[in-house]
Amino acid sequence: MLIWKKYFYKEIISTALFLLFSFYFLYIVLDLMTHIKDLRAGTTTFSTWALYYLCTFSRRLDILLPFTVLIASIRILLKLKTRNELVALLASGIPLQTLLRPLLLFSCAATMILYANFEFILPKALPQALFIQESHFGNRSIIEQSTPLREIILKDSSKMIYRTYNPQLKQFQDVFWIASVDTIYHMKSLVCEPYPTGKMVDLITRDKQGFLQKKTSYDELLLSNMHFDEQSLKNSITPPRDQSLTQLFSQMMLYTHSQSDRAMEIKGNFYFKLTFPLICLLAFVAVAPYCLHFSRTFSPFMTYLLSIGSLFCFFLFLQVLFVLAKGQTAYIVPSWAIVTLPWLLAFCFFGKKYARSST
Repeated sequence: MLIWKKYFYKEIISTALFLLFSFYFLYIVLDLMTHIKDLRAGTTTFSTWALYYLCTFSRRLDILLPFTVLIASIRILLKLKTRNELVALLASGIPLQTLLRPLLLFSCAATMILYANFEFILPKALPQALFIQESHFGNRSIIEQSTPLREIILKDSSKMIYRTYNPQLKQFQDVFWIASVDTIYHMKSLVCEPYPTGKMVDLITRDKQGFLQKKTSYDELLLSNMHFDEQSLKNSITPPRDQSLTQLFSQMMLYTHSQSDRAMEIKGNFYFKLTFPLICLLAFVAVAPYCLHFSRTFSPFMTYLLSIGSLFCFFLFLQVLFVLAKGQTAYIVPSWAIVTLPWLLAFCFFGKKYARSST
Protein backbone atom coordinates (compact mmCIF):
# COMPACT_ATOMS: atom_id res chain seq x y z
CA MET A 1 0.00 0.00 0.00
CA LEU A 2 1.26 3.49 -0.87
CA ILE A 3 2.38 5.82 1.91
CA TRP A 4 -0.36 8.38 1.23
CA LYS A 5 -3.03 5.66 1.44
CA LYS A 6 -1.74 4.49 4.82
CA TYR A 7 -1.78 8.09 5.99
CA PHE A 8 -5.34 8.57 4.75
CA TYR A 9 -6.69 5.42 6.34
CA LYS A 10 -4.94 6.17 9.62
CA GLU A 11 -6.44 9.66 9.71
CA ILE A 12 -9.90 8.38 8.81
CA ILE A 13 -9.97 5.60 11.42
CA SER A 14 -8.50 7.67 14.27
CA THR A 15 -10.74 10.67 13.57
CA ALA A 16 -13.90 8.58 13.17
CA LEU A 17 -13.34 6.57 16.36
CA PHE A 18 -12.50 9.69 18.35
CA LEU A 19 -15.63 11.54 17.17
CA LEU A 20 -17.96 8.56 17.51
CA PHE A 21 -17.01 7.68 21.07
CA SER A 22 -16.68 11.33 22.12
CA PHE A 23 -20.25 11.98 21.00
CA TYR A 24 -21.48 8.88 22.77
CA PHE A 25 -19.55 9.66 25.95
CA LEU A 26 -21.21 13.07 26.01
CA TYR A 27 -24.59 11.38 25.57
CA ILE A 28 -23.85 9.00 28.48
CA VAL A 29 -22.91 11.90 30.76
CA LEU A 30 -26.12 13.77 29.92
CA ASP A 31 -28.23 10.63 30.27
CA LEU A 32 -26.70 9.77 33.64
CA MET A 33 -27.84 13.14 34.93
CA THR A 34 -31.43 12.01 34.35
CA HIS A 35 -30.73 8.87 36.42
CA ILE A 36 -29.03 10.63 39.30
CA LYS A 37 -31.47 9.13 41.82
CA ASP A 38 -30.66 5.61 40.64
CA LEU A 39 -26.93 6.32 40.96
CA ARG A 40 -27.36 7.59 44.52
CA ALA A 41 -29.54 4.64 45.50
CA GLY A 42 -26.91 2.18 44.25
CA THR A 43 -29.53 -0.50 43.53
CA THR A 44 -28.42 -1.02 39.93
CA THR A 45 -25.21 -2.95 39.32
CA PHE A 46 -22.39 -1.77 37.07
CA SER A 47 -22.99 -4.67 34.67
CA THR A 48 -26.62 -3.56 34.23
CA TRP A 49 -25.52 0.00 33.46
CA ALA A 50 -22.89 -1.29 31.00
CA LEU A 51 -25.41 -3.53 29.22
CA TYR A 52 -27.95 -0.71 29.07
CA TYR A 53 -25.55 1.76 27.45
CA LEU A 54 -24.21 -0.92 25.12
CA CYS A 55 -27.77 -1.49 23.88
CA THR A 56 -28.41 2.25 23.76
CA PHE A 57 -25.30 2.70 21.61
CA SER A 58 -26.93 0.53 18.96
CA ARG A 59 -30.11 2.58 19.25
CA ARG A 60 -28.26 5.90 18.81
CA LEU A 61 -25.90 4.70 16.09
CA ASP A 62 -28.22 5.92 13.32
CA ILE A 63 -27.65 9.49 14.57
CA LEU A 64 -24.04 9.27 15.72
CA LEU A 65 -22.58 7.59 12.63
CA PRO A 66 -23.80 10.03 9.92
CA PHE A 67 -22.55 13.05 11.87
CA THR A 68 -19.26 11.24 12.50
CA VAL A 69 -18.83 10.64 8.76
CA LEU A 70 -19.70 14.27 8.01
CA ILE A 71 -17.35 15.88 10.53
CA ALA A 72 -14.52 13.42 9.86
CA SER A 73 -14.74 14.08 6.10
CA ILE A 74 -14.69 17.85 6.59
CA ARG A 75 -11.78 17.71 9.03
CA ILE A 76 -9.60 15.47 6.85
CA LEU A 77 -10.27 17.35 3.60
CA LEU A 78 -9.73 20.77 5.18
CA LYS A 79 -6.57 19.53 6.86
CA LEU A 80 -5.19 18.33 3.52
CA LYS A 81 -6.08 21.62 1.87
CA THR A 82 -4.76 24.00 4.53
CA ARG A 83 -1.43 22.13 4.75
CA ASN A 84 -1.12 22.14 0.94
CA GLU A 85 -0.86 18.35 1.04
CA LEU A 86 -3.74 18.05 -1.41
CA VAL A 87 -1.97 20.32 -3.93
CA ALA A 88 1.25 18.32 -3.57
CA LEU A 89 -0.53 15.01 -4.16
CA LEU A 90 -2.36 16.37 -7.18
CA ALA A 91 0.89 17.81 -8.57
CA SER A 92 2.50 14.38 -8.26
CA GLY A 93 -0.01 13.04 -10.78
CA ILE A 94 -2.51 11.30 -8.49
CA PRO A 95 -6.08 11.95 -9.71
CA LEU A 96 -8.47 13.61 -7.27
CA GLN A 97 -10.91 10.75 -7.72
CA THR A 98 -8.25 8.34 -6.45
CA LEU A 99 -7.44 10.59 -3.48
CA LEU A 100 -11.09 10.67 -2.44
CA ARG A 101 -11.52 6.91 -2.70
CA PRO A 102 -10.54 6.12 0.94
CA LEU A 103 -13.14 8.58 2.24
CA LEU A 104 -15.72 7.18 -0.17
CA LEU A 105 -14.99 3.65 1.05
CA PHE A 106 -15.24 4.88 4.63
CA SER A 107 -18.71 6.32 4.01
CA CYS A 108 -19.78 3.10 2.26
CA ALA A 109 -18.51 1.08 5.24
CA ALA A 110 -20.51 3.30 7.59
CA THR A 111 -23.59 2.68 5.44
CA MET A 112 -23.08 -1.09 5.66
CA ILE A 113 -22.61 -0.84 9.44
CA LEU A 114 -26.00 0.86 9.73
CA TYR A 115 -27.60 -1.86 7.60
CA ALA A 116 -26.03 -4.54 9.82
CA ASN A 117 -27.21 -2.67 12.90
CA PHE A 118 -30.81 -2.51 11.62
CA GLU A 119 -30.78 -6.18 10.64
CA PHE A 120 -28.89 -7.97 13.41
CA ILE A 121 -28.12 -5.80 16.45
CA LEU A 122 -30.95 -3.30 16.93
CA PRO A 123 -33.83 -5.87 17.07
CA LYS A 124 -32.12 -7.48 20.05
CA ALA A 125 -30.77 -4.32 21.68
CA LEU A 126 -34.02 -2.31 21.80
CA PRO A 127 -36.13 -4.81 23.80
CA GLN A 128 -33.21 -5.37 26.17
CA ALA A 129 -32.72 -1.64 26.78
CA LEU A 130 -36.46 -1.16 27.32
CA PHE A 131 -36.61 -4.02 29.80
CA ILE A 132 -33.67 -2.64 31.80
CA GLN A 133 -35.24 0.81 31.80
CA GLU A 134 -38.58 -0.51 33.02
CA SER A 135 -37.14 -2.96 35.55
CA HIS A 136 -34.17 -1.17 37.11
CA PHE A 137 -34.53 2.59 36.68
CA GLY A 138 -36.68 4.85 38.81
CA ASN A 139 -39.68 4.14 41.01
CA ARG A 140 -41.32 0.93 39.85
CA SER A 141 -44.84 2.14 40.58
CA ILE A 142 -44.28 5.20 38.38
CA ILE A 143 -42.84 3.08 35.60
CA GLU A 144 -45.76 0.65 35.70
CA GLN A 145 -48.27 3.50 35.53
CA SER A 146 -46.56 5.05 32.52
CA THR A 147 -45.93 1.80 30.60
CA PRO A 148 -48.62 1.27 27.94
CA LEU A 149 -50.55 -1.97 27.83
CA ARG A 150 -49.98 -4.31 24.90
CA GLU A 151 -52.23 -7.01 23.50
CA ILE A 152 -51.84 -10.23 21.55
CA ILE A 153 -54.56 -12.10 19.64
CA LEU A 154 -54.04 -15.85 20.16
CA LYS A 155 -54.78 -18.69 17.73
CA ASP A 156 -58.23 -19.37 19.26
CA SER A 157 -59.13 -15.64 18.90
CA SER A 158 -58.84 -15.07 22.63
CA LYS A 159 -56.97 -11.99 23.77
CA MET A 160 -53.98 -11.55 26.07
CA ILE A 161 -53.11 -8.14 27.54
CA TYR A 162 -49.77 -7.58 29.24
CA ARG A 163 -47.60 -4.72 30.47
CA THR A 164 -43.95 -5.78 30.01
CA TYR A 165 -41.97 -8.62 28.47
CA ASN A 166 -38.59 -9.95 29.64
CA PRO A 167 -36.65 -11.07 26.51
CA GLN A 168 -34.08 -12.98 28.56
CA LEU A 169 -36.53 -15.08 30.59
CA LYS A 170 -39.17 -15.00 27.83
CA GLN A 171 -41.63 -13.99 30.50
CA PHE A 172 -44.64 -11.64 30.48
CA GLN A 173 -45.43 -9.44 33.46
CA ASP A 174 -48.87 -8.35 34.73
CA VAL A 175 -50.95 -10.43 32.32
CA PHE A 176 -54.69 -10.64 31.66
CA TRP A 177 -55.83 -13.57 29.53
CA ILE A 178 -59.42 -13.05 28.34
CA ALA A 179 -60.26 -16.66 27.51
CA SER A 180 -63.95 -15.77 26.96
CA VAL A 181 -66.47 -13.14 28.01
CA ASP A 182 -67.12 -15.21 31.14
CA THR A 183 -63.57 -16.30 32.04
CA ILE A 184 -60.54 -14.09 32.69
CA TYR A 185 -57.17 -15.03 34.15
CA HIS A 186 -54.97 -12.43 35.83
CA MET A 187 -51.33 -13.42 36.37
CA LYS A 188 -48.37 -11.69 37.90
CA SER A 189 -46.13 -13.43 35.34
CA LEU A 190 -46.50 -15.84 32.44
CA VAL A 191 -43.84 -18.12 30.95
CA CYS A 192 -44.60 -19.46 27.46
CA GLU A 193 -41.94 -22.16 27.12
CA PRO A 194 -42.12 -25.10 27.14
CA TYR A 195 -45.80 -24.73 28.11
CA PRO A 196 -47.79 -21.64 29.14
CA THR A 197 -47.48 -21.42 32.90
CA GLY A 198 -48.77 -18.59 35.05
CA LYS A 199 -47.62 -17.59 38.52
CA MET A 200 -49.78 -15.87 41.16
CA VAL A 201 -52.91 -16.53 39.09
CA ASP A 202 -56.40 -15.21 39.86
CA LEU A 203 -59.34 -16.84 38.08
CA ILE A 204 -62.17 -14.40 37.44
CA THR A 205 -65.53 -15.78 36.29
CA ARG A 206 -69.01 -14.39 35.69
CA ASP A 207 -71.64 -15.36 38.25
CA LYS A 208 -75.37 -15.96 37.69
CA GLN A 209 -76.12 -12.26 38.18
CA GLY A 210 -73.70 -11.35 35.39
CA PHE A 211 -70.95 -9.87 37.61
CA LEU A 212 -67.28 -10.76 37.30
CA GLN A 213 -65.82 -12.04 40.57
CA LYS A 214 -62.60 -13.70 41.64
CA LYS A 215 -63.36 -17.39 42.00
CA THR A 216 -60.02 -18.83 43.15
CA SER A 217 -56.25 -18.20 43.19
CA TYR A 218 -53.25 -20.36 42.31
CA ASP A 219 -49.56 -19.96 43.12
CA GLU A 220 -48.78 -21.63 39.77
CA LEU A 221 -51.10 -22.85 37.05
CA LEU A 222 -50.49 -24.70 33.79
CA LEU A 223 -52.69 -23.11 31.10
CA SER A 224 -53.12 -26.01 28.70
CA ASN A 225 -55.91 -24.26 26.78
CA MET A 226 -53.72 -21.28 25.94
CA HIS A 227 -52.35 -21.70 22.40
CA PHE A 228 -49.55 -19.55 21.00
CA ASP A 229 -48.50 -19.23 17.39
CA GLU A 230 -44.74 -18.69 17.62
CA GLN A 231 -44.38 -16.34 14.63
CA SER A 232 -47.45 -14.22 15.34
CA LEU A 233 -46.46 -14.07 18.99
CA LYS A 234 -43.00 -12.82 18.09
CA ASN A 235 -44.39 -10.21 15.70
CA SER A 236 -46.95 -9.04 18.26
CA ILE A 237 -44.36 -8.69 21.00
CA THR A 238 -41.94 -6.79 18.79
CA PRO A 239 -43.30 -3.51 17.36
CA PRO A 240 -42.35 -2.72 13.73
CA ARG A 241 -39.80 -0.09 14.77
CA ASP A 242 -37.86 -2.83 16.64
CA GLN A 243 -37.94 -5.45 13.89
CA SER A 244 -35.23 -6.27 11.38
CA LEU A 245 -35.44 -5.59 7.66
CA THR A 246 -36.14 -9.25 6.84
CA GLN A 247 -38.91 -9.45 9.43
CA LEU A 248 -40.52 -6.28 8.10
CA PHE A 249 -40.26 -7.51 4.52
CA SER A 250 -41.89 -10.86 5.31
CA GLN A 251 -44.77 -9.09 7.06
CA MET A 252 -45.07 -6.46 4.34
CA MET A 253 -45.78 -9.21 1.80
CA LEU A 254 -48.82 -10.18 3.87
CA TYR A 255 -50.11 -6.58 3.81
CA THR A 256 -49.49 -5.87 0.12
CA HIS A 257 -53.01 -4.67 -0.62
CA SER A 258 -53.91 -3.54 2.89
CA GLN A 259 -54.24 0.10 3.96
CA SER A 260 -54.71 -0.56 7.69
CA ASP A 261 -52.74 1.28 10.36
CA ARG A 262 -50.68 -1.83 11.04
CA ALA A 263 -49.88 -2.29 7.34
CA MET A 264 -48.86 1.35 6.88
CA GLU A 265 -46.66 1.22 9.97
CA ILE A 266 -44.89 -1.92 8.73
CA LYS A 267 -44.36 -0.47 5.24
CA GLY A 268 -43.21 2.87 6.61
CA ASN A 269 -40.65 1.28 8.93
CA PHE A 270 -39.39 -1.03 6.17
CA TYR A 271 -38.80 1.74 3.64
CA PHE A 272 -37.28 4.00 6.29
CA LYS A 273 -34.78 1.37 7.43
CA LEU A 274 -34.08 0.36 3.84
CA THR A 275 -33.02 3.86 2.78
CA PHE A 276 -31.84 5.65 5.92
CA PRO A 277 -28.28 4.15 6.00
CA LEU A 278 -27.63 5.94 2.69
CA ILE A 279 -27.38 9.15 4.73
CA CYS A 280 -23.76 8.21 5.58
CA LEU A 281 -22.87 8.08 1.89
CA LEU A 282 -24.79 11.29 1.24
CA ALA A 283 -22.98 13.08 4.07
CA PHE A 284 -19.62 12.60 2.34
CA VAL A 285 -20.81 13.14 -1.24
CA ALA A 286 -22.58 16.37 -0.31
CA VAL A 287 -19.74 17.99 1.63
CA ALA A 288 -16.69 16.95 -0.43
CA PRO A 289 -17.13 19.46 -3.31
CA TYR A 290 -17.37 22.41 -0.92
CA CYS A 291 -14.29 21.34 1.08
CA LEU A 292 -12.24 20.99 -2.13
CA HIS A 293 -13.23 24.42 -3.43
CA PHE A 294 -10.38 26.95 -3.31
CA SER A 295 -11.42 30.50 -2.42
CA ARG A 296 -9.96 33.48 -0.55
CA THR A 297 -13.22 33.97 1.34
CA PHE A 298 -13.43 30.32 2.41
CA SER A 299 -14.44 29.92 6.08
CA PRO A 300 -13.88 26.53 7.81
CA PHE A 301 -16.24 27.52 10.63
CA MET A 302 -19.10 28.24 8.21
CA THR A 303 -18.40 24.96 6.42
CA TYR A 304 -18.85 23.03 9.66
CA LEU A 305 -21.88 25.07 10.69
CA LEU A 306 -23.75 24.85 7.40
CA SER A 307 -22.91 21.17 6.85
CA ILE A 308 -24.07 20.08 10.31
CA GLY A 309 -27.18 22.24 10.05
CA SER A 310 -28.04 20.89 6.60
CA LEU A 311 -27.61 17.27 7.68
CA PHE A 312 -29.75 17.92 10.74
CA CYS A 313 -32.50 19.49 8.60
CA PHE A 314 -32.40 16.57 6.16
CA PHE A 315 -32.67 14.18 9.07
CA LEU A 316 -35.76 16.03 10.35
CA PHE A 317 -37.20 16.03 6.83
CA LEU A 318 -36.92 12.22 6.70
CA GLN A 319 -38.58 11.94 10.11
CA VAL A 320 -41.49 14.11 8.97
CA LEU A 321 -42.02 12.01 5.83
CA PHE A 322 -41.81 8.88 7.97
CA VAL A 323 -44.57 10.12 10.28
CA LEU A 324 -46.74 11.17 7.30
CA ALA A 325 -46.30 7.78 5.67
CA LYS A 326 -47.29 5.89 8.83
CA GLY A 327 -50.31 8.11 9.39
CA GLN A 328 -51.57 7.82 5.79
CA THR A 329 -51.77 11.61 5.68
CA ALA A 330 -52.99 13.01 2.37
CA TYR A 331 -52.82 9.50 0.84
CA ILE A 332 -49.01 9.51 0.83
CA VAL A 333 -47.55 6.18 -0.27
CA PRO A 334 -44.58 5.08 1.90
CA SER A 335 -42.41 4.05 -1.06
CA TRP A 336 -42.79 7.46 -2.68
CA ALA A 337 -42.62 9.53 0.51
CA ILE A 338 -39.56 7.86 1.98
CA VAL A 339 -37.62 6.36 -0.92
CA THR A 340 -38.14 8.29 -4.14
CA LEU A 341 -38.62 11.90 -3.19
CA PRO A 342 -35.86 12.87 -0.72
CA TRP A 343 -33.11 10.53 -1.87
CA LEU A 344 -33.63 11.11 -5.59
CA LEU A 345 -33.45 14.88 -5.16
CA ALA A 346 -30.46 14.74 -2.79
CA PHE A 347 -28.30 12.36 -4.81
CA CYS A 348 -29.13 14.03 -8.12
CA PHE A 349 -28.11 17.44 -6.81
CA PHE A 350 -25.06 16.58 -4.70
CA GLY A 351 -23.98 13.60 -6.80
CA LYS A 352 -23.69 15.83 -9.85
CA LYS A 353 -21.54 18.30 -7.90
CA TYR A 354 -19.35 15.50 -6.56
CA ALA A 355 -18.84 14.00 -10.02
CA ARG A 356 -17.75 17.38 -11.40
CA SER A 357 -15.37 18.16 -8.54
CA SER A 358 -13.68 14.75 -8.54
CA THR A 359 -12.84 14.73 -12.27
